[in-house]
Amino acid sequence: IEYNCFADCVALKTCNLPSSLEYIGSSVFSGCVELEKIEIPSSVKSIGNGVFADCVKLTDITLPSEITIIEGCLFLRCTALRKVTCLGEIKKIGEHSFQECSSLEIAVIPNGVTIVGDSAFNACKSLTKIETPSSLNQLGDGVFQGYTSLNQATINGDGTLQLGKSMFRGCTSLESVVLGDGVASIADGYYRSGWTSTTYYGMFSNCSSLK
Repeated sequence: IEYNCFADCVALKTCNLPSSLEYIGSSVFSGCVELEKIEIPSSVKSIGNGVFADCVKLTDITLPSEITIIEGCLFLRCTALRKVTCLGEIKKIGEHSFQECSSLEIAVIPNGVTIVGDSAFNACKSLTKIETPSSLNQLGDGVFQGYTSLNQATINGDGTLQLGKSMFRGCTSLESVVLGDGVASIADGYYRSGWTSTTYYGMFSNCSSLK
């Protein structure tokens, strides 16, 4: 299925995909605001960027065993999404892939994942706990930024793990963070200029509950 094929089909509620399907292109179902359910056949080997972006009624989905990369913006702003089951061994979670999935309460990043891209879980306001696997070597900028319900985080890695900028910025309920031995470096913050002033944002900026 090629790029944008069903994008913005605002009345589409379900779609039956053929068992011979191997490829779902970028943004195929993006903006399908009534899409509630879809089953991806086991034959699918590749799912492109932003395929389900803004599918605001999609609650759960299963990714077949051939899928090893969750591409960028795959579930961007899927505000009803609660569960994603991955049958394969995921190696990479792309940038903005779960950003603003405000109903997502638990995020288990499986062992085997090596890269989590920028803002992958940004503004997932219902998440309360996060733990990363020992296979991880890169966490991008702002990955957990804006988790207003997050109260504890455990960050593990493979010994070379690099933590991106402002990773926990604005996590106002965060009380406890454990950085494991696998963490090798923490990125500098950044400056943002406003009309009258410039503000510096670091790793834990605005984490007002951190003790």
